[in-house]
Formats: sequence, structure tokens, C-alpha cells
Amino acid sequence: MITPRLRQISVLRSYAVQMARVRRTVLALGLAVALSAAAARAADGTLVFQTKDWTFESPAVIGTQADLELVAREIQFCTDEIKRLVSHRPRNVERFTMRWIIDGARISFALPTGVENHLPSEAWRLIDPGTRWFWEGLVGSGLCFGPHEITHVLTWQSWHMAWANEGFATLTDWLYQSASWRCCTAAIQLAHECDETATATGRRTTPTPISGAFRSRARCTTRLPASGAKSCGEAGSPRFDGS
Repeated sequence: MITPRLRQISVLRSYAVQMARVRRTVLALGLAVALSAAAARAADGTLVFQTKDWTFESPAVIGTQADLELVAREIQFCTDEIKRLVSHRPRNVERFTMRWIIDGARISFALPTGVENHLPSEAWRLIDPGTRWFWEGLVGSGLCFGPHEITHVLTWQSWHMAWANEGFATLTDWLYQSASWRCCTAAIQLAHECDETATATGRRTTPTPISGAFRSRARCTTRLPASGAKSCGEAGSPRFDGS
């Protein structure tokens, strides 16, 4: 005899089986769509590569898959460095996107979702043969160089004034133009110094108390410590996510 309870259990089991089939169908369709999109990009002459934080898309006419992967690894190195420097990674997207677009322009700019590189013609190269040694050296040594647009992408939530945003991105370009600078092993401490005799070079002259008195002609400057690489993200370190 089938009781109402057994009938209910049977209905629930049937429903669970049907939902499992639906889930498998949805996953299969999703995989098919992804593979189809990848195949379409390949047929369209588009190179694609992914790293931990980025998806890279480039017209095949301006380079090879190996070229794109070399550039991608360098971009990921810089992303890791800037994330350590600012102790933050925006979560608006799972992966940022970097694209190369041939449209006659010659400009790169950052968006909250990634970077667009606009190229003047198909003659432009992802990696120029004459600079390949430089790119290979950067990636082989795990170095970051020129993280300007990456800095914009990783700090877009923090800087609401254009000059401040551009200024910080320019600062990171300056920091990482030297292979001797790295973030991070200890908390960054900016040094604020003033000299007594006004002989030191500084960008700003301010009245500053030195030796118990104000010397209005003393020069003050703020700089990174001379010891070089320091870390971020520890107690007392600066944050750039607005907190």
C-alpha cells in the first residue's frame, strides 16, 4: 500500500533526478558555448591567453601565441607587485581584460575592467624582434616594468580626482623603472626630513620647527627610505581602497 508519505518521497526523488539532468544539460550547454566562442575567436584570427588576474585578446596578425604569453606573464608580474604595494585588488570582475585593437589610433587607456591598446595598423608588433631580449629578460627574472595602466586598473576605486589617479600611476612607473626596487618585505615608512641650513634639495619650503625654533627657510622633502624594497599590507601600512 502506497501511503501519502511514500508518494511524497517518490515525487521528491523524481524531482531531484530531473533537476540533476537539468544541471548537467546547463553545464554541457555552457561548455559548448565557451568552446564555440573560443573556436570562433581562433577562426577570426584572435589570440587568447589567461593568467590569474587577466584575459588577453590580440589580433593574430600582430604577433604569435608565444608573443602574447610573454607579454601576459609580464603584465601578471606587475599586477602582483601593484597588489602588494596597495594591499588591494578590486573585485568588480573575476579577471580583467587586456585587448589590442587595430583602429588607426595610437593610445592605451585603462578602465575598471581592464586595458585597451589601440593600434595604428597591422604593422604594429606585440613584441618587436629588436626588444624580445628585453621582454624575455623581464619575465625570466620575474621583474615588473612600466605598470602605469595596471596601476589605474587596480586603484580606480580610490582616486576620484584625475590628477591624483594619474600621479600615482606615474609614481609606480618611476618606482619600477629600476630593477633594484621591489615590494615587499617590511611595511613602507615614508621619511619626512628637513635640513637646518637650507642646503638640502627639496621640492617645498615650509616653516619647520628645528632645534626648538622655526626656520622659515628650511627645506623639507618626503621620500622613500634608501633601503629600497619594502612591504605593504601589514599593520600600519597604507591602503588605497578608500578605507
